[in-house]
Amino acid sequence: MKKILGLTIAALLVMALVGGGTWAYFSDPEQSLGNTITAGILDITPDWDGSAVITFTDVVPGGTNVNVFATILTNAGDMDGYLQIDFANPTNGENGLMEPEIDDGDTVSADDSSTALYGELAANMTVTIYLDIVDDNVYVALDDTLVYEGLVSGISGVQLDDEPMVEAATFDFRIDYTVDSAVNNVIMSDIAGFDILMALTQQID
Repeated sequence: MKKILGLTIAALLVMALVGGGTWAYFSDPEQSLGNTITAGILDITPDWDGSAVITFTDVVPGGTNVNVFATILTNAGDMDGYLQIDFANPTNGENGLMEPEIDDGDTVSADDSSTALYGELAANMTVTIYLDIVDDNVYVALDDTLVYEGLVSGISGVQLDDEPMVEAATFDFRIDYTVDSAVNNVIMSDIAGFDILMALTQQID
């Protein structure tokens, strides 16, 4: 009986040692609490307030104006992007008929009403719109990025797509224009225009 009891006690001691040894390993717990994930920012910022900013006045036949409009575009976000520039809603208003226009054959179209007259300026005015990469105030094909060159009447749609623009980059956006020297008084007092739409989309590696 004593022998059995001694064996039992010895077995319990061995189990206790083994069990105690299980809790003797080194340990070093760490925690990472309150983690957050923040989306990046893409922000194309022109130095205008979003209202109509392009105003060309006293446009005449044969007239040319280099760098008539300029604004600085900035990627004000914290990530690289692609710049896209679209043009929309070209307008070509007659803005009334002056006597010299009528004398040169300008008339109201059969499709026009007395309050909606079609002009001729947009079909006789060529614009050169570009990103002045080297910032020398003049378009040079080898140095700059051409956005659109053509008549105002044809300026609708996407004209620049996927132009890389890294974080904090700035582009000088410029417009030049030329009016056909052969056009006569039919453009007198006409008003042409268009909308500029810009977007910056993320670069995906």
